[in-house]
Amino acid sequence: MIAFIAKRIVGVVASLLVISLVLFLALSIVPGRASTAALGTNPSPDAIAAFEQRYGLDRPLAVQYFDWLRGVVFGDFGRSYQTDVEIGGEVARRFPVTLQLTLLSTLVALGFAVPLAFGAARFRRTGFDYTLSAVALAGLSMPVFAIATALVLVVSLQLRWLPPGGYVPFTEDPIQNLKLMILPALSLGLVSGGVMMRIFRSGLINAVERDFATVSLSRGASEGRVLVRHAARVAAVPFLTFGAMEISAIFGGAVVIEQIFQLPGLGTLALQGIETRDYRVLQAAALVIATFVMVANLAVDVIAAMIDPRLRRLGAA
Repeated sequence: MIAFIAKRIVGVVASLLVISLVLFLALSIVPGRASTAALGTNPSPDAIAAFEQRYGLDRPLAVQYFDWLRGVVFGDFGRSYQTDVEIGGEVARRFPVTLQLTLLSTLVALGFAVPLAFGAARFRRTGFDYTLSAVALAGLSMPVFAIATALVLVVSLQLRWLPPGGYVPFTEDPIQNLKLMILPALSLGLVSGGVMMRIFRSGLINAVERDFATVSLSRGASEGRVLVRHAARVAAVPFLTFGAMEISAIFGGAVVIEQIFQLPGLGTLALQGIETRDYRVLQAAALVIATFVMVANLAVDVIAAMIDPRLRRLGAA
């Protein structure tokens, strides 16, 4: 197991290095200059030269990249081109917002997917199964912003059950914080939950129709027991693997959702970086998001290997 985890960690570090290089190069060749965005439309050549010297933009790209990467390793993302404040502090302030949104959305997705998948598998190929599958398909077919808009219109503006947007830190007012996070989490979680439900349902049905399940049923075990005790274990590995991919989708959707619900997370920080050509801010937000997604995938790989020992042998080979 140690060899398996070590190999996965090496893979994560290598992937993050490639991601950091791609991010840096991609944002370096984008048309437009950061100095123009920061100094105005007609800055003087002297002002541009002073700006680029201050932020190291007059040095070769390779030098800029390795200096930036060295700082990132120690938690220093540099200073914002627009505000000249430390980006690391801004990332640290906003990351908990996006993290909470992601965790709550994942809980919503699992709470939607797992019970419905078991119900659909238990009554497979019946009207109940087809209805649940249709509901899941409808959920995953709708854009995240459409679900968010519908929830705001119905739940907030018509029923007045929850506030339509804003943010209060959990440490200041836990109740108000959760009230403000419910609709954003539902908006992301329902879409991912529909996808995850269909994947888990297919895995459960495939497992319960295999020989080991037939033997258990012939020995008097109930179908519900076979689903929970045996089929779920077989279906868990592909479900977890796909679920890790959905974390990436949730983070991607967070950019839109944070904007709709006025949440001060990494998504809105990345959008601000795009709008103002503050490339260092955008690089920091994107790299932190990528790091979290890679770590989440690593955790899922470890959990899947604990469930299925064959994965440990394959992964460590």
